[in-house]
Order: sequence, then structure tokens, then C-alpha cells
Amino acid sequence: MDSYQAPNERSTLLRPADMAVSEEAPVDPFTLKHRFSCYDCLKIAFNCIWLFPLRLLFIVLPSAVMGSCLCMLSILCLSYNEEDPQPLTGWRKFVLQKVATKVSRLFMFGFGFHWIPVIGTPAASSEAPIMVVGPHSSMLDIFVIGCRSIPTALSRAENKSVPFFGRIFTQAFNVIYVSRDEMASRQQAATEINRRLNSGLDWPHLLIFPEGTTTNRKALLQFKHGAFSPGLPVQPVVIRYRNRMNTMVWPDHGDSVSSGVPPSDVAIEDMILCKMAQQLGMPYSTGIVEYAKVKKDLSTSFKDIKKLLKTFSIIDRDRNGLVDISDLGWYLGVPSGAGLKMVFDSMAPASDGFLTFHNYVHGLLARCSSPHLQNEEFLHTIFNYLDQDHNGALSEADMFRLPIHIAAARHTTDDFYQITPQIGFEEFKALLSEYKEYVLLFEAYRNIGIIAT
Repeated sequence: MDSYQAPNERSTLLRPADMAVSEEAPVDPFTLKHRFSCYDCLKIAFNCIWLFPLRLLFIVLPSAVMGSCLCMLSILCLSYNEEDPQPLTGWRKFVLQKVATKVSRLFMFGFGFHWIPVIGTPAASSEAPIMVVGPHSSMLDIFVIGCRSIPTALSRAENKSVPFFGRIFTQAFNVIYVSRDEMASRQQAATEINRRLNSGLDWPHLLIFPEGTTTNRKALLQFKHGAFSPGLPVQPVVIRYRNRMNTMVWPDHGDSVSSGVPPSDVAIEDMILCKMAQQLGMPYSTGIVEYAKVKKDLSTSFKDIKKLLKTFSIIDRDRNGLVDISDLGWYLGVPSGAGLKMVFDSMAPASDGFLTFHNYVHGLLARCSSPHLQNEEFLHTIFNYLDQDHNGALSEADMFRLPIHIAAARHTTDDFYQITPQIGFEEFKALLSEYKEYVLLFEAYRNIGIIAT
């Protein structure tokens, strides 16, 4: 039935002007691969033999030990209340803000930062209590800031459990920890930020990296709003590493070349999706969907995007991050033909021949948000076509009237019909809401005349 050839396969199902699907590949800010010449490799090998050990033994390690000792000295015999931390005062503040900054500068000198020019004068914490730093591309960023002043910081919860140093730094720097995956933790961190900033106490700058993770400086991630929610002045800081080979950049992964720092619609949620894609056996960069754009334009939750990634991993039989039309047909249970091609073309770039997760998310959600596809009349048309007995309910036999296995039947339909022998219109709507690909397929069948309107 689906082999019917329509006179115009590229019907209105394919991206209208007011609902265009993004076809440009998203910028990948999470991966980096250094490309060294033979001369560069020789210099690296030579310096690793004699220069690196000298710097490590006589500068880096001693400064790290001195820094740790100063942190311990600043909290010596100091009672610490985790529920109500207080800023350091008196000689403790002097040790941390005046002496520890010199040690931080020595530490950076050992890493080859002989000069660290500063353009402009930072505002005092009393004028701008929040220091917003970007792009965040290296773990050395905190030491660069520490050469001028020692701020209190917002850090990921995992750092709190670092043996020995986690407890010391927590108390010395009054770190605010946050778990990025837990809503309650994010709310608790926001509450603590507001409490400190409005306490009237002499807190140092609160250091926040609003991107939430390190990148390869290829793009600036969407800022999280936490740094700006208190509505107080912020001190913006830009860190630039003048390093030809970009060796100071430590992004989340490794596989691409870094360049400038333009703003992008990529957010930290994309990094979480990339890690999830890797766990599902696909390439790391598969998970980049430009989440900030998806959230803004398509009003979709992060939970739904993660569910779509799991579905995409099922469709992607080769686990290479690319889906062709045969993969989509296999998942939907649809034979090759006009209807399947229309669905595929509505999501994938016309000349590409492959569907990426980025295309899949933007194409599927943009198309399914179309008012006429959410129209009750359209859904009733499909429901009535499948309802052969006209009894207002669909049996399992009704669901197989079209040449498809509705809701990827080989995965779900058997379980569904073990719960109920028939489904009504509301259950049918819920099923299509869960498996949006079939909404596009029904629309394609209606356009080519398989389903009469």
C-alpha cells in the first residue's frame, strides 16, 4: 500500500517557510584535538625531559604545598557551620587574600605564565559582588583569577568529595556546591547565593562560570541564569590564553579543532546529552542539539530530549550517529515508499541522505508542533480510519490496518494490549504524543491519498 507513488512527494509535510528545520551543523564546543607538527613534537619531547621536571619540583609542587598550608592556616581552630558559613575576617582574611594570591601567582609561573596582563580594574566586591567569568576553557581559570584575589566560588558537587582537599577548600573558600542534575540542589544553591549577597557581611567576590562546564573556546555556551537572578551588579571577566597550540584548553572531550569564541545556542545540557550518547554506544558529539534553541523555540523539556535520544539510539542500528531512510523504516515498521520518504525528508536535509540527532529533534518537534497536526479533527480522521468496526475503540487488529506497526509495535504494542484489549480516542492521542514519528507518517499517508479525508 505504501508503495503508491504520489505525483508530488514533497508535499506540504516538508518544512514550510514559517517552520524551517535547522540544517546547519551545530558548533561542537566540547571536543578538541591538537594537531602538532613534527617540530612541535620534538620541542614538547625535549622540554618534557628537562624543563618540566624542574618546574614541577621547584615551583609547581612547592607552591601547591604552600597554598594548601595557607588554606589550613586560615581555618585553624575555626568552627565551621555548613548551614550558616561566615566570611573570613582579620588575619585569616589577610592570609588568604594577600599571601595566598602570591602563591597562586607562583604556581602559574611554574606552568609557564611568566606574564599575566590585566586590562581594566575589577570592581570591589562591595560594588559588584558577583564575578562572572567566561569562556570557561581550563581548570587553570581559577588560578588565573586567584592571582588577583581569592573569591568564594560555585562548584559542582563532585568536587566536595575530593579526599583531604575537598574539606579544606570548602571551609577556606566557603564554596557553594551544586549538583547540575538535581533541581533541589540548584534551588538550594540559588537560596544560599541570595542569602550571602544580601547578608551585609564582607564576602569576597562570588565566582561563577555561567557556562557550567569547560569548552574548547569554539563557542560560548548559553549562560545559566543563576549568576544574574539576584539582580545585583556583576563583574564580567574574560580570560584569553595567548597560546598558539591551544594547549591550555581542557574541554570535556577530544575530537575537533578550536578557534574563536562566538556565542552559540549550545548549553551544558548538550554536554550531558553527549555523555549519554556515548553511553548508548554512539559518537560523543551525537548529543549536540543546541538545547537553548530547542527550549526557547520548541518549548520542550530536557527530560523529553533525553527520551528522544534513547529512541534515536534504537533507530541508529549502526550506532554511528547517523540514520538513513532504511533505519527509520525499520523502526516504524514501514516499507520503502512515498510516505516514508516524505517523513524522512521532513526531518533530514534534502541532499544529505542521513538524519542526525540534531535534525531528528528539530525536525520532529517543529513539525509536530504544527497546529494542524495537533488538531482534534486530524486525529479523529486517523482514528476513524483505523476503527473498522466503528465502535469508538481500536483493537489490536485495527492498529495494523495501515502498513505500519503503530508505536513501534515490536517494542511496545504487545505490552500495551496486555493492559487493555481496546483503546479509545484519548488513549490513541496519548500514544501519538509518545511516538511523534507516527503523527508525521499519518500526515504523509493523508497527503498521498492512502487515508481519505
